[in-house]
Amino acid sequence: MQVSPSGYYAWRKRLTKPPCLKRKKLADLVRNCYFENRRRYGSRRISKALGKTGIKIGRSKVRSVMAQENLKAIRNKSFKPKTTDSKGTTAAAPNLLAEINLSECAAGKIIIGDITYIRLRGGKFCYLAVWQDKVTRRIIGWSLGVEMTADLVISALEKAVHKGLVKAGAIVRVGSRESIRVKRISGIVQKKRFSPINVGKR
Repeated sequence: MQVSPSGYYAWRKRLTKPPCLKRKKLADLVRNCYFENRRRYGSRRISKALGKTGIKIGRSKVRSVMAQENLKAIRNKSFKPKTTDSKGTTAAAPNLLAEINLSECAAGKIIIGDITYIRLRGGKFCYLAVWQDKVTRRIIGWSLGVEMTADLVISALEKAVHKGLVKAGAIVRVGSRESIRVKRISGIVQKKRFSPINVGKR
């Protein structure tokens, strides 16, 4: 064997050095941090947590140890806000739009409403209520809030009304399963002399 003396002694030194002890200690640290945090910490958070205790270890090394120890972080189920009421407490009205030719209809005569959510940083959400002119496709009223309430939807409708974008005799229509109080919207509709509230699939 053509091995230099320095190479031979370096090999002997590696044999006498107990590498398993260091690896075992590192695995114990990672495992302890993993279970102390209810199995929810991944490589990034474990590396950061150990760093705060003075143990400097890279994320890639933690990831390698976790793979060897078969440690997998539990991921929280993504929360998706509900903007519909599956109970269907409000009966659907006849679909008046099926009998109307949009090309012959003036702007401000058919108004449809909807509500959705917007994901924010930090895992939070806000809710957006909008009213659209079915003829022009223009958003004529909207309102943003941290809670999905009837006031949010009504506020958006009132904005459209105050701008004069909803004409007398207009059909005001919302989705059939929106989690809003249709009776309160109906009050605005009757007050402004629009057509009766029409609830159903668009």
